[in-house]
Amino acid sequence: MSDALLAEFRHRYNQRCSERRRTDCPRPGFYDSWLIDKLQALVERNHGKPLYPGWTSASDYKDTPESFGTVPIYSQELHNAIEAQREKLGTEAVAEMKKKLTPDQQYMCTQTRSWLPFLPLNGKAEFQLFQKLRSNQGSFDAEEMAIKWCEHVDGVSIFPKLPVYLRTHHDKWERNQRIQVAVQGHASQQAALDTVNAQTEATMHDADEEAAVMLDADDGAAADQGSANGLGALHPPLSQPLAQHPPMPVPMGPAPLLPYVVAGLSMGISNPPVQTSALKRPGGRPKGSANKKARLAPTCKKCHKKWPACPGGTPRGVCGSV
Repeated sequence: MSDALLAEFRHRYNQRCSERRRTDCPRPGFYDSWLIDKLQALVERNHGKPLYPGWTSASDYKDTPESFGTVPIYSQELHNAIEAQREKLGTEAVAEMKKKLTPDQQYMCTQTRSWLPFLPLNGKAEFQLFQKLRSNQGSFDAEEMAIKWCEHVDGVSIFPKLPVYLRTHHDKWERNQRIQVAVQGHASQQAALDTVNAQTEATMHDADEEAAVMLDADDGAAADQGSANGLGALHPPLSQPLAQHPPMPVPMGPAPLLPYVVAGLSMGISNPPVQTSALKRPGGRPKGSANKKARLAPTCKKCHKKWPACPGGTPRGVCGSV
């Protein structure tokens, strides 16, 4: 599916480039170029001239061995090596191997013209084979190892490899080798450190046991003294102190629900209504005409008070201080 989608994208991209760049290239509005080729040939046969002079029919060219999409990228030497292993295993064994391949692997075999798909390294058997081949090889050569690898291909646990797969795994293998060399080089220091840690742990364990024995002895002596005085144990064993829990918080429940009464009639249980007199506007000003009148009332010039504290603040009022 992915190969088919790439082929469709490639075809449409080439046609759009032709429409933009080529002179007198038609714009049919669809991408089935083979239909235009048939129409071009029909008009040329009946009328002796092409329908689209700027259109180049793909059917006028011969087929070439070129291929697009998923193609074989291995060398001829690797191809000869994998074919030699095929003849060594036999026709019946190869047929049984092909039956066990997945549809994706069968498609890869068809596109790469190989009887087994080239897959990256996977599994214990292939990792061990890589270790063996790399140990027998002086300087790493992916091409040479890929050819040697074909001699061990069985189609079950070991599949043929491309050189790029071996180079990718070789980087990881070298890193693991450096880690192993570093660990082996510091083996003596690690052993000495383990010895010191073991001695420290043993010393701390002995100290804990001695402390526990002393605590048990003190508890027993206190219990004997209390029994002699007829008071019982004076305190609980120190090794098991009394647990101290914080005081439990007092649960704060919701406000009690009260009957909502309107005009002497009970409207059912509800929260008490909010007093409208306590409400204020966003600016902090009191709500209501009376409060607004008191806020806007002039100040008395004699007592310096506002109405209703001093009626002299109004046009017809008289200050009580007179």
